[in-house]
Amino acid sequence: MVPWRVATWWPDMDAGHLYAVRPATIADFPAMVALVHRVFLESVAPYQSEAGIACFIAQITPEALAEHAVNGQASWLAFADGVAIGALHRRGGDHLSLLFVDPPWQRRGVGRALIANAERDAPLRTVNASLNAIGAYERYGFAALGPARERDHIRYVPMKRTADVTPTVDLAPYLAADAEIDFDHPNVAALARDLRHATQPETARACFDWVRDSIPHCIDAAREEVPCAASETLAAGTGFCYAKSHLLVALLRANGIAAGLGYQRLTWDGPHPPYCLHGFAVVWLDGHGWYRCDPRGNSKPGVDCHFTPGVEHLAYPIVYPGECTSPQIHARPLPELVAFLRQCASVTQYRQRPIDLDVC
Repeated sequence: MVPWRVATWWPDMDAGHLYAVRPATIADFPAMVALVHRVFLESVAPYQSEAGIACFIAQITPEALAEHAVNGQASWLAFADGVAIGALHRRGGDHLSLLFVDPPWQRRGVGRALIANAERDAPLRTVNASLNAIGAYERYGFAALGPARERDHIRYVPMKRTADVTPTVDLAPYLAADAEIDFDHPNVAALARDLRHATQPETARACFDWVRDSIPHCIDAAREEVPCAASETLAAGTGFCYAKSHLLVALLRANGIAAGLGYQRLTWDGPHPPYCLHGFAVVWLDGHGWYRCDPRGNSKPGVDCHFTPGVEHLAYPIVYPGECTSPQIHARPLPELVAFLRQCASVTQYRQRPIDLDVC
């Protein structure tokens, strides 16, 4: 049994009143499991298969937590007005196994308070993040080690404390040139040299800022060209988000910085279909891990993208049903996307029927 300790009181970052965080006892486990199941079904289940949902619900029970407690694997609960609002469970000494916060209490410091209390015993170094929680764990100081994985039908992204991060995937494909990421083109190579700075983060930021600000998005600029490859985008001086991302990744790789491509599925306009594909870049930074950055350009109202490792600024949040951000990091552009851009004659043609790929 986890020994009882005096609760630690924390200020609510929004409302200003206090909530308590303390180690959980076996008597708390039914309420803890009820909270975890409810938040999982509301926030995590949409990113899982039916088999994954069933497996998670079957694994997380009061009896399982009680068995873990006997083996020294502790849990913590956050309470407000006597009601459980957050739960954390650690496993294997330094692995953050569960962290769930009631949605009305999210972004109010509860998760950070739970982690701080748990780390009074020992640091938490690893976590298998649900696909919807990657940004939150990045704010807590974790970094993705690679693309999404699946175990027991449950999809997750392995993450580790940024100070401990080393790549778990071969970075060679994320440093290679190809037909679209053609950093061996003389003009792309020359620009990459001009943007090189003394450190890796400075170089990455310089490349990001240049593509974001110097290559206007073709719709914003009322242009008709539809380039695809990095060199074509540089020559045209415009492009869709995909082409701008191809150029950014090429500039990064030319400077020896591993980088890949990420995708979102978004509605074209408003809450209803049709859907369209959005592309961005993902860069590997030593000591930080994979960082998603969006060079789309801030000329569209409401878009405000910056290069701030540890704080993600994608151009578009996931808002409507059917939208998603893929956790996969692609070394090469999606073949269907390349084929589409190659046959698309103009931005006008694209707007009549934008590309839609179910990337999640």
